Amino acid sequence: MLEARRLGYSYARGRRALEGVSLEVRPGDWLAVLGPNGSGKTTLLNLFLGLLRPSAGAVLLDGRPLSSWRAAARGRRLAYLPQNGPFPPGLSAREVVRLGRLPYLGLWKSEGPDDERAVDWALEVTECRDLSERHLAELSGGERQRVLLARALAQRPAYLLLDEPTNHLDLHHQAELLRLLGRLAAEGIGVVSVVHDPNHALAASRAVLLENGRLVDEGAPGAVVTGAAFRRVYAGDVRLLAAESGLAVLPRWGEER
Repeated sequence: MLEARRLGYSYARGRRALEGVSLEVRPGDWLAVLGPNGSGKTTLLNLFLGLLRPSAGAVLLDGRPLSSWRAAARGRRLAYLPQNGPFPPGLSAREVVRLGRLPYLGLWKSEGPDDERAVDWALEVTECRDLSERHLAELSGGERQRVLLARALAQRPAYLLLDEPTNHLDLHHQAELLRLLGRLAAEGIGVVSVVHDPNHALAASRAVLLENGRLVDEGAPGAVVTGAAFRRVYAGDVRLLAAESGLAVLPRWGEER
């Protein structure tokens, strides 16, 4: 289990980013994290990954404080797709995806059959096989995003954490990504995805809503999106519509709130 216990974080000069956040992510969960800009969503992911140290509380991975895990062991359990991460333009897509095997290999060990199978699988499920020999600098933003997701999946992680994973993706690949995350969760991977579009949260099994660094609602995604806290946080800027497949959330424009 990946767990936040009364988690808090403050930036320089005491600016609070998170306060008192407690939640659990179990194998097979897909947790969507919602909230306005500046609500603490990315900070929460960075604390889960050990990229930041909590100012208060703790992050536990499989019952142990995250700080007690060696970097390589943590890298075998946790994989990350950042919102706008750096990419190595001189490498081919396949070479980039191979980097996901570093927690198993270190800097000097050569890839074996298991590593190549993990890379092949990751390229396949992200629809990147036809990109494998192209350099990242040649790819569109959406193609790079899929390759970087493949790199995270090549780690074969227990928990996959994604910050705005649909960035740069067209509608087809947005839908494919959401279906893939659902399949990964069904296979037992714990998924945490930060999303701005509440419609994407509706695909998850659970959602949390952050506001000013605090967790203000948690539950089934449909209940969170239709709840009083969501309506208050977004102050009437959204409309909820009944759609053929269920609920749809649209920004309110062209009319008074």
